[in-house]
Amino acid sequence: MCKLHILVAAGMTVISLPLAGQTYTCHPASSEVSTALRDYVVQIVTGTNASVVNVRNTYQLLSATAGQVTLVTQKNTCKNAALAYHAALNPPGTPAISRSMIVIKISNSRYVIEDPTEVQGEYKMVMVTDASFNVLAKFSS
Repeated sequence: MCKLHILVAAGMTVISLPLAGQTYTCHPASSEVSTALRDYVVQIVTGTNASVVNVRNTYQLLSATAGQVTLVTQKNTCKNAALAYHAALNPPGTPAISRSMIVIKISNSRYVIEDPTEVQGEYKMVMVTDASFNVLAKFSS
């Protein structure tokens, strides 16, 4: 169990309080932001013109059919995505935070992941991972 230690300098008293565990959930598949990201991914993986193929290659995505692009709602998958997302955004040792992830599976080889509450400036950070959640690419949306 993780604990928060509070040191009071005057009396050198140490108080240990248990920290609540972090939660990692799947963002609702029916939400507007989830479906918008899925639709964008479908455009990228199904597109055939040169500019779309260039974007697909830059993001290290593979060509796929629209039916191979699915929103994930399995808790374990969303947890793994959240852990990979956090590790890619933050220096080692940064305390974990609870996340509600949008996870889009493309065929059996790629995931596109986003925490819609993680905003950098006016943009959200989106990541592409392989099936083992190794981050392959990052982009802002």
